[in-house]
Order: sequence, then C-alpha cells, then structure tokens
Amino acid sequence: MAAAPDGAAWFTESCWKHPLNRSGHRASVDEIDAAGAIVRHPIARRFEPVSLAIGPDGSVWFGESQEFGGFGTGIGRVTPAGEVVEYRRPEGIGPRSIAVGPEGRLWFPATTGGWQTRALSSIGPAGDIGPRICLAPHCSLAPGSLVTGPEGNVWFTAQGLRSSAIGGGGSGLAEDARIANQAGSIGLLSG
Repeated sequence: MAAAPDGAAWFTESCWKHPLNRSGHRASVDEIDAAGAIVRHPIARRFEPVSLAIGPDGSVWFGESQEFGGFGTGIGRVTPAGEVVEYRRPEGIGPRSIAVGPEGRLWFPATTGGWQTRALSSIGPAGDIGPRICLAPHCSLAPGSLVTGPEGNVWFTAQGLRSSAIGGGGSGLAEDARIANQAGSIGLLSG
C-alpha cells in the first residue's frame, strides 16, 4: 500500500478465477478514498502488480511481474488523470522494490547484463530508461529495498558477498556515485 498526499490510499489487487491452473486472471492498481469508494485501474493480463510508489506529481508508479504463464517484468504508472501506462522491461527480475526520486523518475533495482541485480536504473514519465548505475566500482553490491525519504531523496539497502550497507540519494543519482564504506556502515549515494 501507499498513501497519496490527497489522503487516498493505493493498493494492488490480483485475482485468479481458478487458482490451481492460473486461469481467469485479473489484476489492478486500486485507489480507496476516505469514504471507502474504490476505483480500480486494470493492468495487462497475466501480470501482477508487485510494488507501489507515489510520485511528486500524483502519479502512482507500480512494478509488475509475470510469474505464471511465462516470464516478464514491467513498470507502469497511473497518471493523475487515471490513465494506466505500462512499459515492458527486458530483464527477468521483477521490480519488487521501487521509489520515486525528487526529479520525478522512478528508481528500481536492475541487472548489469546477467540475471543478478547489481545496479539501479530509473524510468521517466515518458518511458525513457536511464543508465544503469553500479553501487560499487565493480558492481559488487546488490540493491535491495528502496524508499523515498521525507526530504525526497531515494534511500536503499545494498548487500555484497560478505557485507551490507545502507545508502541514500541526493537530488538525483549519478553514474559516478559510490558508497563510501562497503563494510556495513552507512553511505551516501549522491549525484
């Protein structure tokens, strides 16, 4: 769930008519207002919404994953006007953790060419994918959970082979960004 500035709460819904054979699937990103009225925004068939984040312009971003009947992932958003826009991602890793940065771009874990998540990437409202940003010089840290802090920066967890770290973003994330200490202390990812 995610709370919007206007007081509405957003949540995801995924229903299977026949859970054993995964047929009759419906999925949506839904809004409930203070009076309890629900507005459903259906998403593409066979995809399930797996994460939510509210943008500064009121857009509701969501990650989606095709876990049954094939593989695939996507990023979508419900615009302030209620339109659902979906973008397919070529990577097979579902965006289960997402956060919107102060510049209005959605940030999510990404791969660096293989199947392991070892970078961050972003997408703008027009669907433009940003460059992959490694969290360590040799892409040796894996980003995990992402969240937008009260100051608007993107904060994330990162884990290496034998250590973990916590980092945060400034006004944006830059390619030369790095974590100051990979040995488990707090680091700042800044542009």
